[in-house]
Amino acid sequence: MVPMLLRINYKKSAAEIQNENVKKILKQSAIKAQKDFLEQVNQETEKSAKRRQIVAWSLFALLLAVTFSWLFFYRRRKERSAQEKE
Repeated sequence: MVPMLLRINYKKSAAEIQNENVKKILKQSAIKAQKDFLEQVNQETEKSAKRRQIVAWSLFALLLAVTFSWLFFYRRRKERSAQEKE
């Protein structure tokens, strides 16, 4: 009878060990999946930030071009009107 009790305890502890190992494996795969997901989100965020930065610099360059063009044409117009008044 004693050997039977030892076998049952041994089986229980083996089953518990297996359950713990399975839980660890599942936890590790969940952590890996979460890590992969967060890396993907991080990459998408970086791409989006890069695009926004390019758009912002493009708009800034366009604003400068429009401003300098307006100043150039305004001065030319002012000079022509000054010449016509003479």
